[in-house]
Amino acid sequence: MGRMYDLIVLEPMSSEVGLRTAEHVYEFLRKDIRWAVAGRDIAEMGECVEGLKNMEGVEGRSMPAIEVCASTKEDMQALVRKTKVIINMLDVGDGRGEMVVEACAGNGTHYLDPASDIHWLGGMIRKYHDVAKENKSIILSHVGVESTPQDLLAFCAVQELKNKLNLATKEVVCAINDYSYPPPSPSPSRPSSLRSTSSTSTTSTAPLKSPRHPPLNPWFLSHTQGRTCTASSLTNRLNIRRELTL
Repeated sequence: MGRMYDLIVLEPMSSEVGLRTAEHVYEFLRKDIRWAVAGRDIAEMGECVEGLKNMEGVEGRSMPAIEVCASTKEDMQALVRKTKVIINMLDVGDGRGEMVVEACAGNGTHYLDPASDIHWLGGMIRKYHDVAKENKSIILSHVGVESTPQDLLAFCAVQELKNKLNLATKEVVCAINDYSYPPPSPSPSRPSSLRSTSSTSTTSTAPLKSPRHPPLNPWFLSHTQGRTCTASSLTNRLNIRRELTL
């Protein structure tokens, strides 16, 4: 039996990134995509849809349906069974993030999130990798600016050295000279309902937090162990390494 939706964006009103994700799906994915926005607050989901309707220069696109989903395992299981792919915009550290991963892994639903907590991710891999593999569910976490550019740069650099020079890669250093990510200023082209971040409030009891894992080994997600920089002159108090050659 086919699924009702191709894609669900979960809690798009929880952050600026969530709002931009909904806008991107609406503007750039294929026109006939079957999709929905889902969350605990139906009013916020309605606000999201109205904002999409008011976007300038975007016509003939498929509007999302609205799904109401409470923070229970039963509701989450029912939600993920309706879609092929879910983009989770929740804060993964509050317990609901694991709930979504568990539901997707068990029901063969593909999963994405923009999280930035590798210790949480390590726990999810240990707990749900085999289940997801058995049900042919693809779990892609950390698809965000804090993780994805570095991963793609490292992969491309290794492939370039191997294919063009037949050399193995000893180390890849990704350097950041300047980093700034302020909220965008409101503009006439940006719907007023999508300009501000709105918080989800509920009187329901929050689930228990996901298990966290102490960052004892910075390479615990890697199949190989990287080089540890021991020279104190090259690291600051936050253990951030300085490369004097860059």
